[in-house]
Amino acid sequence: MKVPRASASASRIDNKIYVFGGCGDDVDSSNWAEVYDIDTLTWDFLCVPTTTRPKNIKQSVVIGKKEVYAVDEDGQSFSFSPSKLFVSCGKTDSKPGDRHDWCLIGRFLFSRGPRGTILWCLPDELDWKEVKGLEELQQQQLVEYGITKLSKKASYIVIFWNAQPQGADSLELWSAEISLRRVGPDVRGKIEWSGSVYKLDYPLTDSNRVKVVYAERKKSMKGRSRKERKIEEGKEEVCGLTSLPVDVVTNCLVHVSRFDLAALAMTSKAHRSLATSPSLWDLRWRMKRIEPSYYVCLHIFPDPVPRWFILHPVKRQLKPLLPLWCTESGSSFMVVDWGIFIIGGLVNGKPTSNVTMFDCFEHAWYKIPPMKMARAFASANVIDGKLYVFGGCGDDVDSSNWAEVYNPRTYTWNFLCVPTTTRPKNIKQSVVIGKKKVYVVDEDRQIFSFSPSKLPPMFVSCRKTDSKPGDRDDWCLIGGFLFSRGARGTILWCLPEEFDWKEVKGLEELQQQQLVEYGITKLSTNYASNIVIFWNAQPPQGGATESLELWSAEISLTQIETSQGLEIRGKIEWSGSVYKLDYPLSESNRVKVLFAASVFA
Repeated sequence: MKVPRASASASRIDNKIYVFGGCGDDVDSSNWAEVYDIDTLTWDFLCVPTTTRPKNIKQSVVIGKKEVYAVDEDGQSFSFSPSKLFVSCGKTDSKPGDRHDWCLIGRFLFSRGPRGTILWCLPDELDWKEVKGLEELQQQQLVEYGITKLSKKASYIVIFWNAQPQGADSLELWSAEISLRRVGPDVRGKIEWSGSVYKLDYPLTDSNRVKVVYAERKKSMKGRSRKERKIEEGKEEVCGLTSLPVDVVTNCLVHVSRFDLAALAMTSKAHRSLATSPSLWDLRWRMKRIEPSYYVCLHIFPDPVPRWFILHPVKRQLKPLLPLWCTESGSSFMVVDWGIFIIGGLVNGKPTSNVTMFDCFEHAWYKIPPMKMARAFASANVIDGKLYVFGGCGDDVDSSNWAEVYNPRTYTWNFLCVPTTTRPKNIKQSVVIGKKKVYVVDEDRQIFSFSPSKLPPMFVSCRKTDSKPGDRDDWCLIGGFLFSRGARGTILWCLPEEFDWKEVKGLEELQQQQLVEYGITKLSTNYASNIVIFWNAQPPQGGATESLELWSAEISLTQIETSQGLEIRGKIEWSGSVYKLDYPLSESNRVKVLFAASVFA
């Protein structure tokens, strides 16, 4: 270079390397920056007016191969292009402190934050947020010593940190490779691999540690043909999707189904990078190009551990999901955006405060901050994007802890004070009406309504009693009508303000002896606003009845005005066996459907 520099900022644009600052006190507008031409192998000064340049660049990144975004020591952000030089963006970095190792993946900036966190933001906003889903990585040593280097490998993040395994006297350098996906308002990470990559024979201390100065993926030219080298060097056009601009490919793939994207990802690493990029899934979410899938949780007796399945949309068979997760008995289930929340339950016969989420984008499990109270068989509902949980806390209950609310945006639980005099005794069923109000029925068949918009939030008696004795489980709302499963295989309906239950007509074909004898084990609704039911069956097979099957039916609904008043009639759109076991149906051998619902992801 023409001027000695240290700790300078360097960026590559159009086959030229731009170097800014790092020249100490011997600086003016004529020598603060210089540029190296890779083709001519020459350095030249770049005049940058003192009034417009950053004070001391802390981090920089190239956006779209044409523009550099930089932030200086005052947290002020600037953009640079060879045609415009430096221009202030008029924005200040949102969080105090250093965020090192900026890298661009898709349309998002990533950096390493304090205490082992990874942060992300949009370049034009610089409003940093934490990458979620990496709680497993938040070990004590990573929190204590922090990430020493963050870099990217294709569409993955690679991090390094110092570690000293428990009971060991050796210092180790550990690394992890993390894939990324935009899920609603968040970016979530998934640990693809982690482990020790370098080991020393002395203990980890403040003076004994490994600092990663540089880490980057570089494709080797060794052993490649001349044609392959030319393609790598950009001297020859690449055909296919990878030859198109990333924005064009993303806008094309956003219209492709999830099944086809999965097939594309299997063809090559480059296609997998495109199909799994955070920018693609962010755009699919914003453009509502999300697709419904039907998820089911089964308790297959006598196996004590429930299992999770997805219903194949063509074969109409339940396919097991991996990885498995132990779902506790007595848990409550609720769909929130793209995930299924599993709330509380019984562990060794005692209520737990644990909450987990099944991410229907990634088919991965994540731990959610636990509730403030341990609960089992609680009532859970979503209103205005917040999760409300009522009851389920046994004898340790009063007006201050009977209910709590979870905010998915802030990942926090807070108690909701509900006066003892107005709350239901023990909620049996609940349903959200109009996305703003919850209707519930308690063990005395008394009906209450709850709305968080009313201050103070409280339950109000509807001064009505459920019209029929007995439990009506699995309430669901379709087109302004409530539906539930009744006795002996019947489906019931009513208007929410009346609670005068009547039977859905037209399903005599479904009223077979086995459905009447064992009843419906689950009633739910799907994305098409049809009812989906499940029941246990044991069809005769050549005179033998040695197999237990779980059957399902999808039922569409029609309103008909008759001389006796309004009538709801059902039509069986499809029915058949969705799961089969090799032992006979009995009271001890049966399948219980704990959860069934459509989730858009």
